[in-house]
Amino acid sequence: MFVYFCVSQAPVLNIDLGPTFLDIAGVNLSQVNMDGQTSPKPDMSSSCFPTPIPPPQAPSLRNGTSRPYFLVEYIGEGHTGPDPDCPKLGSGLSQCFPDCVCEDAFNNTYACVRTLTGYNMQYCEFADSESFVEVYNLTADPHQLENIVKKVDPTLLQTMNQRLIRLQSCVGSSCRDNKY
Repeated sequence: MFVYFCVSQAPVLNIDLGPTFLDIAGVNLSQVNMDGQTSPKPDMSSSCFPTPIPPPQAPSLRNGTSRPYFLVEYIGEGHTGPDPDCPKLGSGLSQCFPDCVCEDAFNNTYACVRTLTGYNMQYCEFADSESFVEVYNLTADPHQLENIVKKVDPTLLQTMNQRLIRLQSCVGSSCRDNKY
């Protein structure tokens, strides 16, 4: 018997590793409270190659569907006091070099929704005093150079905001609900 290893274009996130390994081991994933989902099953029409290993027989949470969007988060690392290498810059900075170039700050905390179907876009909200929002059309602007937040339909912005709120607060199987 052969198993086919394939290259897939579907995104797999770090939160998917645990459910994927459990799926391969034959664990019933409906009994496990994890945010991720198993890696997609291979599409035999893509570039695949056979390997003589028996395929795992396990239930899947994906059921042949791919993830239409996902959450991206980053928590900025700033010091509550001034960085010892650059005390004149004040507090809130981190990883400063002797020439006072700092790599991170408290106000670099953000959460984004990366949308893959319908719209190829990324919507981000920053946790700063301005409640700064960024929106990028990744088809037209793959390097995220033009923030189009003021050009996007307000209804779409509201949908993306609600999706972000739900993704930030979901737990376990509710994170796999693609209805929002």
